Amino acid sequence: MGSFSAAADVLGLAAIVAGGVSLYLTIALHSTDDVHVAVGPGGVSVFAQF
Repeated sequence: MGSFSAAADVLGLAAIVAGGVSLYLTIALHSTDDVHVAVGPGGVSVFAQF
């Protein structure tokens, strides 16, 4: 059972990292400057005009 929980932890961390990279690339490669990121106790919000 211990190996399943370790695998779940690693895969969860990989998903979080992939989401962060995706968010960074979306913001960095977007041509407009109207992108705002807000971090709060309930999560992360991204506001943009496309």
